[in-house]
Amino acid sequence: MVRKSSAITGADALRSRAIGRVSGGEGIYPEGSQAQGLFAVLDGAVHFEKLDRAGHRVLLHVAPPGFWFGEIATGGGATTMVTARRYRHARERR
Repeated sequence: MVRKSSAITGADALRSRAIGRVSGGEGIYPEGSQAQGLFAVLDGAVHFEKLDRAGHRVLLHVAPPGFWFGEIATGGGATTMVTARRYRHARERR
């Protein structure tokens, strides 16, 4: 489960958004895309990947439940530096 939030306010922020189910391997956001805010891994896992010069995916980090991630500077046209992809079946909270 992954949760998107425009502001971190603890447990109240987690309860303020809907939860959706998604399949493993589905992308949350691709490298170079418009920043979408902050997310929290609630269950399952999220892989962070970057493409190497040959176009192969390189695994940088596996985020467990309880891990917050995303781009904070969402108002200034910031772009993401890595691809975030759900590793296993997970629920997403936005």
